[in-house]
Amino acid sequence: MKKQIYIICLTIFCGLLIVGCSSDNLGEQDNKNETEQAQFNKDIREFYEPIVLVENEDLKISAISVQYLNDYGVIELILENKSNKLVSISLDKLFFSGIEIEALISCDIPPKSSSNEYIYIESINSLEDFNDKIEGTFNTLNTIKDKYDFMFKG
Repeated sequence: MKKQIYIICLTIFCGLLIVGCSSDNLGEQDNKNETEQAQFNKDIREFYEPIVLVENEDLKISAISVQYLNDYGVIELILENKSNKLVSISLDKLFFSGIEIEALISCDIPPKSSSNEYIYIESINSLEDFNDKIEGTFNTLNTIKDKYDFMFKG
C-alpha cells in the first residue's frame, strides 16, 4: 500500500514538474515574440500628417510612413486618382542627399479611386537613413504632365 501511494505521489510530482517547465518555455516564447514585435514597431515611422508629394486636379500622392525591413526600406504612399482615366505610376530611383539609390514602384490607379502603394528601396541600413533629404520623379501616364518631381525629409 505504501509503495502504491509513493508511486502515485511520484507520478503527480513528475507531472507537475513537466507542466511547470513547459509553461516557463511558453512564457519565454511570449517574451521573445513581444520583443520581436517591439523591434518591428521601432522600425516604422508614421507621419503625424501625410506628406503631400504631388497634388493637382488629376492626382495626389502622399507619403504616410517609412519603414526599415531587413536591408531594404519602404515608403508607404496613398495615391489618389481624381481623373476619369486610368493612371499608371512608376519610379525606379530616389536620391538620398544626392546619392542615387535604386527604388521601385509600378502601379495602376483606376479612375476616381485611391490606393495604398509602397516604394521599395534597396541599400537602406536603418530607419535613420530616411532622415536625409529624399528626392525623386514619378513617371505617369494619362495625367496633365508625364513627370512629377518631389522632395521631402522623412
